[in-house]
Amino acid sequence: MTEKKSAWKQWKENLGDTRPWDFINPNTEFVSDTTSEERLSICKSCPRFISATTQCLECGCFMAAKTKLANAECPLHKWNKRNDYADKTIFINIPSYKDPELFETIDDFLAKAKYPERVFFGITNQYIDLAEDLKKYEKYGSNVGIDFAVPGSVVGCQPGRLNSHQFYKDQDFYMNMDSHMRAVPDWDVLLINELMTVEKQHGPSVITGYVIPYEKNDDGADIIPQGIGYPLVFNMTESNVEHFYKFGVPQFTPRYKGVKTITPSPYVSGHFFFTTRQAILDAPFVKEITFTEEEIFMALRFYTAGYNLFNPSNNYVYHRYGRNGRALFWDDFPDAFFPSSDSSKNHMVKVVTENIVNKEFGLLDKRSLDEFEAYSGIDFRNRVLSDEVIKGSD
Repeated sequence: MTEKKSAWKQWKENLGDTRPWDFINPNTEFVSDTTSEERLSICKSCPRFISATTQCLECGCFMAAKTKLANAECPLHKWNKRNDYADKTIFINIPSYKDPELFETIDDFLAKAKYPERVFFGITNQYIDLAEDLKKYEKYGSNVGIDFAVPGSVVGCQPGRLNSHQFYKDQDFYMNMDSHMRAVPDWDVLLINELMTVEKQHGPSVITGYVIPYEKNDDGADIIPQGIGYPLVFNMTESNVEHFYKFGVPQFTPRYKGVKTITPSPYVSGHFFFTTRQAILDAPFVKEITFTEEEIFMALRFYTAGYNLFNPSNNYVYHRYGRNGRALFWDDFPDAFFPSSDSSKNHMVKVVTENIVNKEFGLLDKRSLDEFEAYSGIDFRNRVLSDEVIKGSD
């Protein structure tokens, strides 16, 4: 029989390693205001939080204070002690097509990483000017691997990601993103902490989302929202819904959510996901999927491989959605794009209508298609959408 703990012993366990007098200890470490605000936001969404006093019913602490302590952690494991994970490495996969912002993106993520020496890139660069790009590449060390591909030689996003994966050297974490992105300071530590907190609660997971936009002014300088704002969640517009009814392929649109908490996601963003290396080993990229189908297909593969999908509780990276005058693959190579796009769409529909389980090009075997449909609210075979998946969830 398990011995019942005394109320005093249980309270001490819930309190963790922190004590009220930590605030007068000159050696106490504190987290940044951003991290403290993020923690407190999670507390405020918890049913064990007392709004009137800002206290936690589990540990009794005043959370506006406790969330500032680096060594503090939630007794329910909704957020953990700060851990810099200084020994952990991150691989960033980028497929790029004639993007003048590619090298700016690399520079920004290296400059804003707490541990840039532990950040590695694998990039497929269908270049604008080979000589110019090679010159820009000279300043990087072995942490940045680029395949300079002739424009038009790599057809589609997933084939581009597959090609970039050649530079992967068993790093601990894996991030997929676009070549026009920006980061918040210490994004590497923040993202690892977010993922570790999520996995402690929910098991193997993928963090993903359509992230907050940034822009450029007339002089080409970045216009980035100040601070870390509320993240975005997926929902479906009327045209998204009609597209699904017509083609059987779900597409989503971002909207801001009202609280800083993780949100279960029915979708994986092509411009941002972050996960462990094991997820990519369990659900590798697929060469048969090329363009708009890849986001829902990645969601299906990660989920049926046993991974949970979440929009992040905060915003750690930014994406440039509108880029006037940008080069588009389908404009430059329509004879390659349209047949590939049709083949990709047909492949995706065939996999979900025939329930094809195949690690190389189909679903995985840890969870079923039926389970994904029940989870997401997307009925592929009957082309029915639930109200929840259309509206999106906070």
